[in-house]
Amino acid sequence: MMKPAHSSFLIAFRLATGEIIYEREFPAGQRREALNALNALERRHRDDPGVAVTLFAAASRADLLRTHSSRFG
Repeated sequence: MMKPAHSSFLIAFRLATGEIIYEREFPAGQRREALNALNALERRHRDDPGVAVTLFAAASRADLLRTHSSRFG
């Protein structure tokens, strides 16, 4: 059985409030581009301990928000 393709979601959010301050979706097949963007965004926010930068895989944005709503949204 074939697994469904998942997009990568690059998200930066404020830890105190969960406010998303950056979001970008990378379609399946663009994992390398997503990782490069992750590294750049981490460098941009490295001096701000109140911001988390994460890269998630999910079938859709709605799925991502449903499964991680306790962290941001």
